[in-house]
Amino acid sequence: MKILVVTKEAQGRRRDDFCFADEGDVVRMPIQCSTGCVNGGCECRRALESTQNKKWTTTCKVIERADMTFEKLYAMLDTHVSGELSPETTRKEALYLASIAGQFTHGTVIERCGERFTERVTGVYAVNQRLGAVMRHIKIKRGA
Repeated sequence: MKILVVTKEAQGRRRDDFCFADEGDVVRMPIQCSTGCVNGGCECRRALESTQNKKWTTTCKVIERADMTFEKLYAMLDTHVSGELSPETTRKEALYLASIAGQFTHGTVIERCGERFTERVTGVYAVNQRLGAVMRHIKIKRGA
């Protein structure tokens, strides 16, 4: 089964990236504040939470784990939230996380922006993309 786990890969692509969680921990959606702003002062709408220690990250990786089943994922989430959410809400979250992971290939690094999950560009393409953005910034500053 495909699941989402904490990764430090591709961290720093955004200036407000963070990863306080341990690499490889299974992630869940944290409780969100009511500000409604994805990139506001609170990062809860970009963050994912480790099921091991409740620490947050802005990036995760899709991995295929042969030992993972939906029931094991549900049990892991249910243990993690321990009474904060109803069993029905926890089951819906497990379904949601499994459906997100199922949309991407094994090894894909993704980020969250509100309810949207997108691939985080990595490797040479990302370096070229970032360099291009820096060069465009320099041209704008010089007035070229």
